[in-house]
Amino acid sequence: SLLIIRRRYAQADAELTRALATSRDRRTSYLAHLFAGRASARLGRFEAAATHIDAALALFPDAQSALLARSQLALQRADVTGALSPVDRLAHVNHDRPPVDPWLTYDAGPGRDASTLLADLWASMRR
Repeated sequence: SLLIIRRRYAQADAELTRALATSRDRRTSYLAHLFAGRASARLGRFEAAATHIDAALALFPDAQSALLARSQLALQRADVTGALSPVDRLAHVNHDRPPVDPWLTYDAGPGRDASTLLADLWASMRR
């Protein structure tokens, strides 16, 4: 999130909370949870950060980005066991299939839901 890059963590957190409340897409929710986890951690709200990262992992359990984020968060809290657990899980992911991590296609995201958004717009105009 651009707000996180600009170190406007509280504003990023508020925007991501709104986005998560209306998200209908697993991939978007996953990314929003990852960004919200980062914003929460920067604000020192480590429990909220863990909740967001765990929510991202619930959506995509084998996602490398979320597993590494969970490990990093544990390291920030001096929890060595908690830091190693996601890395161990990552080591046991089936690497014979393509990775399932929306972060890997994040740069291709804009416009991916354009058809759905346009259909919703047209439907609302017919009412």
